[in-house]
Amino acid sequence: MYARNPKYNMKLDGRHVYICTDGNGTKTIDLETGRRRPSIKDDIAKSAVIADALDTVHVYWPMVSSQDTPPHVRHLHDLEASLANTEKHAQFETTMSPEEAKYQIDMAAAVVGGKK
Repeated sequence: MYARNPKYNMKLDGRHVYICTDGNGTKTIDLETGRRRPSIKDDIAKSAVIADALDTVHVYWPMVSSQDTPPHVRHLHDLEASLANTEKHAQFETTMSPEEAKYQIDMAAAVVGGKK
């Protein structure tokens, strides 16, 4: 599995173990207020920065989703916040349509310099 930065590439050869964040929750605990609230795009950006800095995390899968974005483009916003804030492999399992997947491929291609 390839990452934006080749130093984070992963060999899937049965001899290596990789750790992934997990989620897509719709709520988070606000660190400033201590209260539970709907998650926002900035929460994805901040958690991606943290995951990027942790040597023990190899794959970033957004732990929350951006409830402050329109539902029909939410996953595109989630991908953008992820790609803008980590050089590690970004995992997405929440793509809802072939059209959305094409946009996600285009976004990823723009970040890495092409579809090849």
